[in-house]
Amino acid sequence: MGLGPRVRRAYRVLNARRVRSKIVGLGVVTWKIDVERMSAEAGREEIALGAPHWGIVWDKRNRKAR
Repeated sequence: MGLGPRVRRAYRVLNARRVRSKIVGLGVVTWKIDVERMSAEAGREEIALGAPHWGIVWDKRNRKAR
């Protein structure tokens, strides 16, 4: 889920797997994740109940692959 009051969606992570990164020397780790879309309010409720959460940054360079 993103941060801030304008967030519209939350995503429940169903599966995550590490993939080979092109920037090996800098210690960058890349993950492919399978997600389930949910409303931002439902995401906030889950976080309030103690569910682990992360900020997700989408790869803006590869827009057509999504």
